[in-house]
Amino acid sequence: MKITELRNSLKKHKRDDLEYLVAELYKLVPKNKKEEYQIDDLIMQGKPKKGSEKQIKNSQVRSIMEIAVEVDAFIENAQAFNYLSPNQKVAKKDRPKWRFLVKRLYKEILAAANDGNAAKACCNEMVKLYELLTYACHYILFNSYDVFDSIGISQTDFFTTVTTLQRKHLGGKDFVKQASRLALNNPLNRYTLYSGLMNIVIEHCPTPDMKRALCNDLLEFYTETINAPDNEKDYPSRDRKYSFIKMSKLNTIAESLLTIYLIVNEFDEGITFFNNAYLSNEPEIKLYVLVRNLFDQNKPQLIVNQINSNLKINPRKSLLALRDYIEKNKVLPKYMN
Repeated sequence: MKITELRNSLKKHKRDDLEYLVAELYKLVPKNKKEEYQIDDLIMQGKPKKGSEKQIKNSQVRSIMEIAVEVDAFIENAQAFNYLSPNQKVAKKDRPKWRFLVKRLYKEILAAANDGNAAKACCNEMVKLYELLTYACHYILFNSYDVFDSIGISQTDFFTTVTTLQRKHLGGKDFVKQASRLALNNPLNRYTLYSGLMNIVIEHCPTPDMKRALCNDLLEFYTETINAPDNEKDYPSRDRKYSFIKMSKLNTIAESLLTIYLIVNEFDEGITFFNNAYLSNEPEIKLYVLVRNLFDQNKPQLIVNQINSNLKINPRKSLLALRDYIEKNKVLPKYMN
């Protein structure tokens, strides 16, 4: 039924029939859709006044200063658990609506950036939102299984948006430092890898000079990280010098540096650095990670060389099969096991 037909049909019904129909239709609307489309407000307020829709449309793009006030208020309430527990600052009916608030702020910041507002200020507000959401991946601030799922924007997409805004107003050295720290110094949700975020940073460094700047920065970051105090108390693996979190960060930096070296064709330097920097008690696991990175960068001959030079550590059967396939066909297979 088209809208015109629906209106004509409704005109034939009496008031009691219309009240019954609205109540039954309301029951069929899922709770999240009621919140998303503000069904309750529509029912309470009725038909919008003439011209109000046009006025709202024309005033959609707010200044970043106005948006920043709302971002700060949201962050303050989230950090005070006001969207999770009873309080007098956020009404009970508004607590589940935090996800729609975040999504609206996200869109408004992008609109403000595209409308000529200060790129730096827009970027700063987007970073604040991203950091709050990543914090909520490890600590419960909202009644949600996954905060990025709840707002309908994946962590990688959100991070891509932030790095794009950073790239618009930051110089090369400042960009690589801020972007890499943002990628590696914040928690992840269940579906994101640090290596995936670092690949986004690398993609935003299109020139050889920027890749070299990122390489130098990551070398510095690796040294800073390895010398930084390890605040984690738990060292669950045998003979482990660092906590799992610190070791994961160091290994991600090592893999990212290997990727950059491979892209700029500095193969020997990259492989040497990786073998010295990647932390693992199992040499065969380190070899597998190295080969996986070489596979991702389409380096078949390097894969053969590395496997053959490490036969003494008994590579797994899948690596030997990969070597044999490359030697026979002179190309990589479609997938790596």
